[in-house]
Amino acid sequence: MGTPRHKNLGDHAIVYAQYKYIEKMYPDMAIFEFSKLEYETYRFLLKRIITKKALIVIDGGGNLGTLWPEEDALINNVISDFRDNRIIIFPQTAYYEGDKRNELIKAFSDKINSHKDILLMVRDKASYEIFKNLIEESKLQLSPDIVLRMGTEILGKKSLQRTDIGICIRDDKESVNKIDIKNNICSILKKKEYSYKFITTFADHNIYPEEREHILKEKWTEFASYKLIITDRLHGMIFSAITETPCIVFDNLSRKVSGGYEWVKDFNFVILHRDIDDLEKIDNEIDSLLNDYGDRIE
Repeated sequence: MGTPRHKNLGDHAIVYAQYKYIEKMYPDMAIFEFSKLEYETYRFLLKRIITKKALIVIDGGGNLGTLWPEEDALINNVISDFRDNRIIIFPQTAYYEGDKRNELIKAFSDKINSHKDILLMVRDKASYEIFKNLIEESKLQLSPDIVLRMGTEILGKKSLQRTDIGICIRDDKESVNKIDIKNNICSILKKKEYSYKFITTFADHNIYPEEREHILKEKWTEFASYKLIITDRLHGMIFSAITETPCIVFDNLSRKVSGGYEWVKDFNFVILHRDIDDLEKIDNEIDSLLNDYGDRIE
């Protein structure tokens, strides 16, 4: 319920991974998908025609709290609309700020507790800490981003040659870069005469369910073709992890990147760089990953 049609491939990867998981767990169940626009357009009709036996799934992401209020509102509305259904909210990052922070957290926690059959999964410890003393233990679970369930089988049997370095830096309100980190990275790479390209985790058009898998696999193949990815996007890191592509990652405003890193920190080819001003360390990390992993492809 409330799935994306926009261009962000990270969100589509979440929905795709959820499909794979649900199909495995419930092989005899039919799955019906309603986009955010469809839910908002036909909300009151859906409330009437969806039976109480249906399992309602809300896709994961960084949608809880004040950072993306429309997405937060959608989650709250779905919970309110389906009080008699079992609801699973796939792993979320929660981020609340402002004067009403505590009030909003309490209101959402009360909504979860008052629902008779719901599970809220959060994908990082910081989000878990927000709710752990407010939401009933049986209704709250710490779990990794669902895309991490995907493995290198997503690449098929393609023979890939790793070339270049991919730079995937965000430019929206989730960025915490106070300096032009993109230019600094480029300067380091130019000095070392490393070839690089700017890449993105966005498609060039809105994505519909029938094309989701094809576009995602094209993007994962693209990630796997680089010797190194440098990114501050959570799914830039996750796409690197599931394709076994060396990666240097910086944190973002909601700290969902550093939270997500906890699930992949044992992957030696993924490094979380915590100080974006320390260019010398970035320089050394680039060399280290390229020397150890840059040519690896399974």
